[in-house]
Amino acid sequence: MKNTGVDYRKWIYDITNNYTKYSSIRNKTDYKDLGLSEVYIFGHSLDISDKDLLEEFFLNENIVVNIFYKNKVHQANLIAAIIKMISEKIFIKQYQSYPQKIKFIQQKEMILCDEVVSDTNLIYNNSTKL
Repeated sequence: MKNTGVDYRKWIYDITNNYTKYSSIRNKTDYKDLGLSEVYIFGHSLDISDKDLLEEFFLNENIVVNIFYKNKVHQANLIAAIIKMISEKIFIKQYQSYPQKIKFIQQKEMILCDEVVSDTNLIYNNSTKL
């Protein structure tokens, strides 16, 4: 009988039996050692369902979380979602820390590519003027 060379059964066994060990290591990851010092969140609701993915970034004091928002209503909704995820006390601590660990950045209005090209005289390949 030919073997596919894929050891997926061993991997499934390993993951199933060592889940607790791996998840505890993941939660203690020092992202600074990995060269990660900032996270950028753009176009995300920060809903409570994202807690598993995002919570560790908000709680890690070595990471600055930059969150882009469209307007003040959107920013207020994002703040409410973060508070549901990590608690008001932790949010205030991270937001008011120095240096600041949670930052909000207002998005600039988007510009359509056609407008940008027609409003500027861009030259491509030193010959084609758009």
